[in-house]
Amino acid sequence: MGARQSSLTGLRKDGAEVPLSISLSPIKTNAGDFVAAIVRDMTELNALNHQLRQAQKMEAMGQLTGGIAHDFNNLLGIIVGNLDLMTLRAGVSGESDVFVDRAIKAAQRGVALTRRLLAFARQQPLSIEPTNVDTRIQEMTTLLKGTLGETIEIRLKLDAGDTRCDIDAGQLDSVILNLCLNSRAAMPKGGMVVIETSVVDFDGGVLSDNGEMPPGRYCMIAVTDNGTGMPREVRERAFEPFFTTRETGDGTGLGLSIVYGFARQTGGIARIYSELGYGTTVKIFLPVSASVSSDDPKAVNGGVVVGHRERILVVEDNADGRQLLTDLLPTIGYEAILVGDGPSALKALADDKDIALVLTDIVLPGGINGFEVARAAIMRARPVPALLMSGFSSNAMRPADLPADLPMLSKPFRVAELAEAIAAELGKAAALREKIP
Repeated sequence: MGARQSSLTGLRKDGAEVPLSISLSPIKTNAGDFVAAIVRDMTELNALNHQLRQAQKMEAMGQLTGGIAHDFNNLLGIIVGNLDLMTLRAGVSGESDVFVDRAIKAAQRGVALTRRLLAFARQQPLSIEPTNVDTRIQEMTTLLKGTLGETIEIRLKLDAGDTRCDIDAGQLDSVILNLCLNSRAAMPKGGMVVIETSVVDFDGGVLSDNGEMPPGRYCMIAVTDNGTGMPREVRERAFEPFFTTRETGDGTGLGLSIVYGFARQTGGIARIYSELGYGTTVKIFLPVSASVSSDDPKAVNGGVVVGHRERILVVEDNADGRQLLTDLLPTIGYEAILVGDGPSALKALADDKDIALVLTDIVLPGGINGFEVARAAIMRARPVPALLMSGFSSNAMRPADLPADLPMLSKPFRVAELAEAIAAELGKAAALREKIP
């Protein structure tokens, strides 16, 4: 009998399910026959396989879309050209002239459609030039306010400074406008759109849709709304061309596919964070122009601040996220207690007096979100510092009664960023305790 392998599901200490692979092999020894069993946690491998399948699907879809768009463009060129010739040579007039004009306008709309398809397929020619992202977004504000209407509040939080990216400025305008229009559609009764920028540094190991992102500096652009949000099955397909949840005739379903194509063609990535009832954040990471100095005091260096075995309560409903922090926190010198929902976090805070810090996601199951967990921690008789983490923008979601300086880590974050943020909050708490007589 050879080795046999099977898959099943196990339970972690925190109650979360984890996929397992068990491989059984016979072993013959002088002492008798035995069976060797090897058990592997398949969480990380499954996540990588899912990401690979998504990348392959989007790549195949891009090739198919680009091929169709090119052929369609050629057909439209012939149609438009012959209509123009007919107008010039036949000298059509009256009712016939109206028909020809309608046909030309319809064909021109087809040309615009193929350009959008080519943008998704990363085959649309771009006019690349160094562009200050902050300046460009500021210049769009008047247009956005007029387009979105009075029921939508627009807030800018532009922190990138004099960061230039080698991009097609017109395409960036189109991307920002598309994202804001999507946000408006998700807020039929009005709401708020927050547009943010910041600088992030990746030194490798950050996975994109097409493998690892090249190390370097990136300008992050985030557009956040507090609208209806998306369920997981919609979020996973949102970048696909022609995919839409709107009524027939209400949009083409190409808005987010243009965002995806622009980011990829410019050498960056796009990410969506969304939860039903909370809203949506779309983040675009664009490489910073090589002409921009990297001597930025906010840049993350290779050094990691190590803790002293302080106990940290981690509140994260995503199983992969919990596994990552399970592996990461002990590595940087902390003991981690992990729970998957708000009620469990409040119980842990009440039961364990040795918790030194709460690290919590914002969107949580169980009817208690991360803001409420943080509030419970900092309002205790012996306050416990809290650190938020989310892919969302905190500006669109933060309750007014929470301290404005309550820190938040923006996903995806680096190990050094996490270590530095934890050390900073623990340091503040220690300094505050020393002042109390």
